[in-house]
Amino acid sequence: MSENDRLTTTRGGALRRLLLLAGGAAGGIAGGRALAGHSEAAALPAPATPVPKSVEVVLYGRNWRLASHTAEHGKAPRPDEPRTPSGRIVGADGNHLGEFKAANVLGSGGALQLQTFDLEDGTIVGIGAGGVHENPFAIVGGTGRYVGASGTYVGKQAPPELGGDGTAEFRLTFTTRGGGDGI
Repeated sequence: MSENDRLTTTRGGALRRLLLLAGGAAGGIAGGRALAGHSEAAALPAPATPVPKSVEVVLYGRNWRLASHTAEHGKAPRPDEPRTPSGRIVGADGNHLGEFKAANVLGSGGALQLQTFDLEDGTIVGIGAGGVHENPFAIVGGTGRYVGASGTYVGKQAPPELGGDGTAEFRLTFTTRGGGDGI
């Protein structure tokens, strides 16, 4: 047999060796239990799996504005120009919680928007179809208290540039890993 033949492994051969190794390991575990005086293989306790639950949080926006990143300073953006919202985030009591910013990712199918809630205790990042309409966004992660956050949200945005009163409301639904009352 040549050196290349000894070094070449077929998928079938590798799979057979892997199955033999796994079978030997399982047999060794069962055999070890039998030698320890157990007539039946004791079941290992399964690790506790947290039950996912949903938590809804409502955030409010104030001083809501639309900005264009390509318009000349001092000039109104073209009607077909992508714009991004920004503003302050407040709680139901009106207390300042952070800032909201967005960025458009332009493509041939329209704008995809990356939205960021920069809050006092961390950042929440969402992505979805661009615009200020009630489109659903996916929560794709976060920082601080929101590390590993996932879920969805829908926002109602009323910037004055579109005839609104400069407010917004976001209903975020987080999927938690259980065990806590928050995210």
